[in-house]
Amino acid sequence: MSKNRDYGVDLLRSCLMLMIILGHIFTHTGIRNDLAFLSGKWIFTWTAQAMTICAVDCFVIITGYYMSQTKYKINRLLRLWGKVIVYSVGITLVLAVLDVIELDIKTLLDSVFPVFRNEYWFFTVYILLYLLIPFINVGIGNMPYGMHFVLVVIITAFFYIEPLFSAVFYEYDGSEGFSIIAFITLYIIGSFLARCKDIKRKWCVVILSASTSIMLASKIALCLITDKLNLGFGTSLFYHYNSIFVLMNAVAVFELFKQITYADTIKKLFAMISPSVFSVYLLHEKPAIRKILWNVALRNYLLQISCLKYMICVIGISIAIFCGCILVDKLLEFTAFNRINKYIDFAGEKIELLSGTMSRRIQNMIQKETQH
Repeated sequence: MSKNRDYGVDLLRSCLMLMIILGHIFTHTGIRNDLAFLSGKWIFTWTAQAMTICAVDCFVIITGYYMSQTKYKINRLLRLWGKVIVYSVGITLVLAVLDVIELDIKTLLDSVFPVFRNEYWFFTVYILLYLLIPFINVGIGNMPYGMHFVLVVIITAFFYIEPLFSAVFYEYDGSEGFSIIAFITLYIIGSFLARCKDIKRKWCVVILSASTSIMLASKIALCLITDKLNLGFGTSLFYHYNSIFVLMNAVAVFELFKQITYADTIKKLFAMISPSVFSVYLLHEKPAIRKILWNVALRNYLLQISCLKYMICVIGISIAIFCGCILVDKLLEFTAFNRINKYIDFAGEKIELLSGTMSRRIQNMIQKETQH
């Protein structure tokens, strides 16, 4: 392991995936809409959502922070893509054998082409971002610090502050932060953080506390306003991925964890777990698995139990799914993926060699044209 490795970020990746799973319990079961307004369960749910909704933004910021400083390698993308296909096909075949799903043409296409069929929305967008990284890095690498700062200010103003007023004004990215535009802006913000001094941990805590409180307060206020005035816009406006408060939480969480130090034993543990975090996403977010996990029976049970049991169940289920998926990935890592990764790395080296040759030829052509 590298001496310069940010072990806090290894821990952060695990925590972010736990946050995502917890958020999926609320969204995929639809339980948020069934809870009594301002009940204990309602307050816990929307407070937890305010604290965890930043996880996706934070993952992209991490990419911007590190990929803007390191050499671009296409085999990293191929490894991720290969893993997505293997898991997608593997899960489909296992469920078909168990007679959980019907193996028809649509199911086969979804499993073999998960990226182009949008089986995993995050990776579908992320793969395009990854392909654009070399071009983005050229611009960032030649950009003075002051210009980079101005760019971040413009991005923040038009893509993270202005959307809060989307009920009245035009929204430049109407996807609520799910688009490639949002991912590029987060990448640029992450790359800017790489050029800045660390935000002090006490200020990270202040930012997290303040923005989380504002998000929860906005939810309460908008629920009261829309109910009274019968307005036609949503009450979760401040909870969107392209909300300035979600962005603030993402930056604060990243900066806070990046500075965390802990014992060597724990460092080794999370350094081992970190590469499998992506597999947790692939396993539990496969649409067929999602239907099994987030079923009506679970929602009804969560609605019936007390507030304390509800909180324990939500947290416990998140941890159980995370640990189970990590275990599955580690078992596969020592069997199938080692061989697959060798072929992927070989293909990646050939693609990098070819792209490098093409890049040099294009540069030579440009130089010749400019000389004439």
